[in-house]
Parts: sequence; C-alpha cells; structure tokens
Amino acid sequence: MKNKKKLTETHSPSDNYNTFVVSQEDAGTRLDKFLFKHLTTIQSRTTVKQIIENNMVIINEKPITKANTLIKFDDIVRVQKSVTIDPEQIKKEKAEKVKELNIDSIHQGEDFLIVNKPAGLLVHSTPIDITSVTLADWLLTKFPHVEDVGEPGRPGIVHRLDKNTSGIMILALTQDAYETFVGMFKNRLIKKTYHAFVKGHPDKEGFINVPIGRHPVHRHKMTTFKQKSTDKIRSALTQYKVLNYFDDSTLIELQPKTGRTHQIRVHMTALGHPLLGDYIYGSQSTDIARHALHAHALEFEFKGKKFYFSCPAPDDFKKVIEKKLAIVHKAE
Repeated sequence: MKNKKKLTETHSPSDNYNTFVVSQEDAGTRLDKFLFKHLTTIQSRTTVKQIIENNMVIINEKPITKANTLIKFDDIVRVQKSVTIDPEQIKKEKAEKVKELNIDSIHQGEDFLIVNKPAGLLVHSTPIDITSVTLADWLLTKFPHVEDVGEPGRPGIVHRLDKNTSGIMILALTQDAYETFVGMFKNRLIKKTYHAFVKGHPDKEGFINVPIGRHPVHRHKMTTFKQKSTDKIRSALTQYKVLNYFDDSTLIELQPKTGRTHQIRVHMTALGHPLLGDYIYGSQSTDIARHALHAHALEFEFKGKKFYFSCPAPDDFKKVIEKKLAIVHKAE
C-alpha cells in the first residue's frame, strides 16, 4: 500500500507565504477547491478565485492565476500569508488601529450617514488586503448594530471609492436604507460629482462614451474596448468640464453616468489625459502622492426628500492648486 501523505503547512518567519504539500487525497483537485477546503479563514469561493487571479498563489515556484488548475500529489502550493492570518488576530489588531482613524461625518440621520473618506483608506477588506483597517471597521465601532446591514464583511457599504480616492460617501445604517441605496445606485438615481487633476489640457467639456472591461493580460487593471462584445465588457459614460487650466495640467469636474470600476481613471487615460499621480494608468507625480481624484458631491432623493451633500477639497488638492497658481502668477 502506498504511503498516504498528509497535508502539511509550514511557516517561515522570512517567508511571505504559507506552504501546503498536496496529499494523495487532494491530488487531481482543482486549485480553487483545494484552497477553499484548506484556507479556513476564507468563506467564499469567489474570494478564493480572486486570490488566485491576483497572483497570490504559487505552485512549485511558478505563479498560477487560473482557478481550474489541477494540482498533483506532492505539489508545493504557496499562498500569501495575508490571506491565511488568524481572523481573531486580525480583529484584535484592527480594534487598535481603528482608534487612530479620524473620519469627518458630514450628516447623520436615522437611516444613513454621510462621511468624507480620506485618501489611503480602504472602504472594506479585500482578498488582497484583509489586515488593513477600513471604513467598514470604523463604522462598526460607531454603530455596532450595522454588522447585520448589507453583505458580510461589508457592513453598511452601498458603494465604493478606490483606496486612494478621497471624498464623500453614503453609509447605510439600516437594512431598508441599504437596499434602497443599492437600488438607487444600480438605477443611476444618485448624481455623483468628482474633481480631478489631469495631465495636459483637455477640451473645455466633453462626453466619454467608451466601453470598459478587465484588461486581458494585467488582471488588476481595467481598460477600454472599441465595442461591447461580451457581458464582461460594459458600456461606460463620463461627462466632464474644465474648472481651471494650469501650466501643464487641468482641474476638471466629472460626472460618471455609469459606475464601472476605475471608470474616471480609465476614461481620462483613454482621452490622453491621465490623472496626476495615477501610477497604474498614468505615472507618478511630483505634485501629489496619489491619483488626484476626489468625490466632491452627491445628490439624491430619499423618502420623498431631496438631499445634496458636498465636501471640500482635501489638503493635498489645495497644495496642488496653490502650487499651480503660484506658477501662473510668476509667469505673469
């Protein structure tokens, strides 16, 4: 009888991965099913698929990005430690970090909260980063009852901003409000206004009507397509107007009519005017340390009442404006 090798896991302090050796029992299994079985901190197969597609898994020292990869006996499967950390340890560490967050609350009602999210703060945990403190963590410390509002792991979250996008957000405080706002965003009943600094000088105003989908090679990026050829390539429409031309850049106001991932960043890049500081779709900037995008205002109707909320430009935006104005005045 062949020796049936047990699954083992090794931990090396100098290694960013946890390592599994595939047993005879698991040989021939799909990679996503194998990880879902053995990563006890992961509750969703969709999350496992995202972990694999985001280059967080290595088999026999080779990066694997396909969930349907079949594993073999004695294969060495390595998974980044950030997705295998003890959830109790994460919870304890976050409880300390969340105390340091200073979130501006613009409006608080019985049904929803309006806040100004600072740049650098995740809205909720992701498969790539489950250890960083998030806006959802902050919300739970202020309103513990919201834990059962919305999706697991995303309490009260009805829409998102990228980690390095600052600005205004709605947070639901009740399940009814959550369902209402999710429906409103889906049906484009909430008017969103953004401010951004872009490279160069675009036309004074315009519409960008170009489909957006996942990049076929670089899976962490989105890109534009000539036409909507599949369900994964979706129509996208952005309206913009210039607020101020500067020496080599422009401050613009944008209203995305659809809500695609990275829509503004991808559309402005397609137009030839990427956002300042956008190292994914453009390049780093000496003017600002993150992509220069700020969610300025939200306008909607809720329970028969009209609401309009806005939040001022963050300090790094103000510094860019001051710097650009100084250059203009010096030239005069």
